[in-house]
Amino acid sequence: MNEFFTEYPPVIKHPHTSSSHHQVKSIDWQAADDSLQVDRTVGEVSWAIPGKIFFIMRILREFIFNRLYWWNRTIRIIYK
Repeated sequence: MNEFFTEYPPVIKHPHTSSSHHQVKSIDWQAADDSLQVDRTVGEVSWAIPGKIFFIMRILREFIFNRLYWWNRTIRIIYK
């Protein structure tokens, strides 16, 4: 089994380090949130569903109420 494995080369420490002006500064998220000019009296939207579930449910609803409904009516007419 060892014939199928590939040896990884050893990790070598980079010889250069970044200077202090390249260091990432921490972000004050509370100050960022406080700086937003928004109307916070507006409540959350309850009718919007995020993500894939919304699209899946929309497709399922369209299938049930449109395609399945018309298929049922068509089959009844054909086989009367």
